[in-house]
Amino acid sequence: MITIGNVIEVCKIVSEASSKLTLLIGQKVDLTVVTPEIPGITNNKQLSSKLEREILINSIVDVVCSQFMIDVAALRGGVKRHPLPDARKITAYLLHTHIYEITDGEVATIINIDRSSVHYNRSQCEELIGTDKAFRFHYNRILTNLKLTIQYHD
Repeated sequence: MITIGNVIEVCKIVSEASSKLTLLIGQKVDLTVVTPEIPGITNNKQLSSKLEREILINSIVDVVCSQFMIDVAALRGGVKRHPLPDARKITAYLLHTHIYEITDGEVATIINIDRSSVHYNRSQCEELIGTDKAFRFHYNRILTNLKLTIQYHD
């Protein structure tokens, strides 16, 4: 038995397992973290919303990485060659638009970029969605897959 005390660690492990199973089987496999019901203990709403927030953050990162066929480590790495900058722009934009009260510092930590670069990436993403067909195609595919992933978790 493995004991994991961090929600983010659990989400990463589940996400990696889901990706590996998808590659092995050849069909999309979605694994989710389920909070068990414990008799006599009321559900902590704050913990539940924090878990949901972490799952949504990891879902956004995973869907973007899947669309660009990169792994999370590459997204968070320092390499600046295509398609990593586009993936970082879309990730920063989606985190900002889909995660309630997320700060630029949190986004910077998630995708391992400078905090001041977060705002730049978001504004570049907005501009490219309006002007670049290939970028808009990736963005729309990511948005569609993210909606499917979110519906699956609900």
